[in-house]
Amino acid sequence: MNPKYKSMVRRMEEKEKSESDRTFSAPFAELQVQSASQSDEFPSADEPWHLYILRCKDGSLYTGIAKNLIERIKKHNSGKGAAYTRTHRSVKLVYSEILKNRTEALIREMRIKSLPRLKKEELLKQKVQRCRYGETR
Repeated sequence: MNPKYKSMVRRMEEKEKSESDRTFSAPFAELQVQSASQSDEFPSADEPWHLYILRCKDGSLYTGIAKNLIERIKKHNSGKGAAYTRTHRSVKLVYSEILKNRTEALIREMRIKSLPRLKKEELLKQKVQRCRYGETR
């Protein structure tokens, strides 16, 4: 893995661990309860994130993360997604994973982006084989 990505992943893992280890005072806990009741305005922190790999029309692969996978793919195909996919349309979803939070999704995204193309293709083949033989996605 690229050293830049290694340090970024390490910092993100440390930050997530430190945030989960914190204990909050009672007044702050009340604030959390109040903000949680406004779920229409603010998305829940527990909502899952999707890591996805798209195959572009020219055969190249694009890896990204999103909360709403279907909407994100629509944006990529409409030219309003990432700069890379704007010039490599149309795209097709070839792989996805569900992760419990944004941090996990970013870490997994960096790990996959750091793989050489052949390793990414192997990952896609393994996923397809597992789905064909009835194992869980």
